[in-house]
Amino acid sequence: MAISYCELLTGRLPYAEEQLEVVIAEKLAGTLDLSGCPRTIARSSEKATALDPTRRYRNCSDVVRELRGDRVNWRRFLKRVAVVLACLP
Repeated sequence: MAISYCELLTGRLPYAEEQLEVVIAEKLAGTLDLSGCPRTIARSSEKATALDPTRRYRNCSDVVRELRGDRVNWRRFLKRVAVVLACLP
């Protein structure tokens, strides 16, 4: 969910390349490029994708609760989600 959210906000995935090997290597190295995301969202995405499962959120609801305090343009975000969902087969 965190990676999809960053992609919806920035228009790109937080990886140098989209090849599976590169994505896995960057994930394991902790080198996701979250520079295009607002600081609060980047911080929550880092927590959501932490290598150590005990450092992650317990569930998606916890992520949403934390982000509610951020000044996220939810209307724009939901429109983007709707566009992505409309494109799915």
